[in-house]
Amino acid sequence: MNQIKSLKSLVGFLVLSLLAVVSVVAMPSLANAATAPDLGAAANFVVLSHAGITNIPTSIITGNIGTDGVGSSITGFSVPTNCPEVTGTVYAIDATGPVCATIDATLLGTAMTDMQNAYTTANGQGPGVDTFLNPGAGEIGSLSLAPGVYTFTGVSINVLISTDLTLNGNATDVWIFQIPGTFNVAPNIKVTLTGGAVPANVFWVVAGATTLHEGSTLEGNILDHTSIAMQSGAKLYGRALAATESITLSANTISATPPTPTACTGTVGTSIFVSTNGSDSNNDGSETCPFATIQAAIDDANTISGDTINVAAGTYDIASTIVVNKALTISGPVSGVVKLQGTNASAVSIFEITASDVTIQNLEITHNALPVFVSAGWLELPNSLIRIPSGTGLTGIAITNNTIYVPTQSGAMSTWNGVGIWV
Repeated sequence: MNQIKSLKSLVGFLVLSLLAVVSVVAMPSLANAATAPDLGAAANFVVLSHAGITNIPTSIITGNIGTDGVGSSITGFSVPTNCPEVTGTVYAIDATGPVCATIDATLLGTAMTDMQNAYTTANGQGPGVDTFLNPGAGEIGSLSLAPGVYTFTGVSINVLISTDLTLNGNATDVWIFQIPGTFNVAPNIKVTLTGGAVPANVFWVVAGATTLHEGSTLEGNILDHTSIAMQSGAKLYGRALAATESITLSANTISATPPTPTACTGTVGTSIFVSTNGSDSNNDGSETCPFATIQAAIDDANTISGDTINVAAGTYDIASTIVVNKALTISGPVSGVVKLQGTNASAVSIFEITASDVTIQNLEITHNALPVFVSAGWLELPNSLIRIPSGTGLTGIAITNNTIYVPTQSGAMSTWNGVGIWV
């Protein structure tokens, strides 16, 4: 009998221990859980500010815009007078708005109050703990972040996204980023939602200024205590709401939801396309569905010798050597600059050509992380931006009309950083 009691006690102890372990594991998840704050009347706007909205044409805005500050102006939309850049209603608090504006001080005042309440509610959640506290020390580019409350403190109060960021979750998941400093999205960088996540459930809660730099793309609602600036060509799928200062726009695209992706046909001829706005996972290399990288265009099964890869103007970070193993023409546009810049010291070449009849033209090629090359003799290959392995018997290779920048070289050959082309 005593053995049975001891066994029951042991089982009870194990069950309690297991429950204790489960509760310890679950607590961080519960602590980091986020609930979408109620935007109230602010949800009627895609752009809302207290101290005015300035626009440099031509922007494409789908949704309502407005400003609630007395005497605040909305400029840059009224030529012609029907404000064609806005598919929605332009609201002003008084007659200082553009000719196309609808005056509704009550709606604007309620929307701004609701926005400020949402800001306070979102900041009151959490704070984030463990991996949800100061992820990336404020540099969250290249991360894939699960839903939850993310809190930034100390030296990490200013948040920067310098490389593409992914938020992965479903349509009911919520993200809240509590940013007590400034918030910057670097030029041409994308924040992408995957797994069914929606911009309406993402909240960038910022105390300092928010800047979406040239060509960047952000998804989610910006609840900023001060100001929001969108530089030329930046896109926002969500809302720009600024509580105390102004919002400045410059040829931007803004809507509450992203556009429906263009269906890719899978039919590509002899021309394959690459763009900074492309995708290697979902696109087919057609002009409407370009790839994001030259390597993906080369490796695609539909790309065959004799084809041309057309690279659209823009800056491309090259983290690994592009291996050209087919007889292809890789070409930038006649007008506009295609800049290929190496970013990885372990990948010292931008291109390695392993096939005959390859043409590389109209590109700007450089390397930002080229290591110092030290050699005891001429037999070792130096760091080279375009490399054609010797002894392979390749023919018909043309490197034409390119600008190739090699890091500063000084001293004898044994201490040079690299060369432009090595054969």
